[in-house]
Amino acid sequence: MLHDIGDSEKICSCGHTLSRIGEEKSEKLDIIPAKVQVEVHVRPKYACKHCEGTSDETFPVVRIAPVPNQIAEKSMLSSGFLAYTITQKFADALPFYRQVGILQRSGVEISRTTLSNTAIQVFEKLSPMMEDVRRELFKSKYLQIDETTLQVLNEEGKLNTSKSYMWVIRGFIREKPVVLYHYEPSRSAKFLEEWIQGFEGIIQTDGFQSYDSLLEAKSKILHAGCWNHARRKFFEILKIDSKNAQAQWIVREISKLYAIESKAKEANLNSEEHLKLRQSESKPIVE
Repeated sequence: MLHDIGDSEKICSCGHTLSRIGEEKSEKLDIIPAKVQVEVHVRPKYACKHCEGTSDETFPVVRIAPVPNQIAEKSMLSSGFLAYTITQKFADALPFYRQVGILQRSGVEISRTTLSNTAIQVFEKLSPMMEDVRRELFKSKYLQIDETTLQVLNEEGKLNTSKSYMWVIRGFIREKPVVLYHYEPSRSAKFLEEWIQGFEGIIQTDGFQSYDSLLEAKSKILHAGCWNHARRKFFEILKIDSKNAQAQWIVREISKLYAIESKAKEANLNSEEHLKLRQSESKPIVE
């Protein structure tokens, strides 16, 4: 965007035209709101004007290109539109009813039911990818597992006020995280029995008892705990007895481990460098 002086100001007092000798630049962050548009798909139809065709089904009387593949069959919403609304719903926590209101301001009338039904269709089409994600996770030799509460409305056999759970399993492939979300109506970890079948490596969890009973029986899995959850117990002690020397010492030692991890993050260490740092600085503290 150019901001220039007028032509009259480009004349020097001596009468000559000023020469451009440079410029000053400044930058401002701008945003272009989402633009809703209609895609028109045209499929020409062909027929022979000299005969009525044949009865052979391989040579139909009227010929037309097939309808392009759609992730949501017979939907009026494009794949890009679906990706946009589903990302807003599940990544940005923007409910469908709010998205409907935003679209209405752009002159688009669409129902919450339409957005919900197409999202379900997309899930059904993509659900086979869950097994692909699981296979990718198993390439990692280190998994983190945790569960968090989730309230689900109108779930069969459950009150709207009851708790359900989202289980999050994270692994690392080539130093990049791979995350799988798994829904269960209860906090029971029994589904993990089948899910981790064949995994060999380290699984890190919090102190939830179901993890202990499940993972202790797996000879090829090393069950690791969580320093944050361990430290939390000693903080609870210090809330009651702030002068408890043993609790103070343990909290200080765990804080040293956190400081080492911060150092590794700031230095942007790779896996091998991170391991060497832990062996040299963290291991003596733990031992």
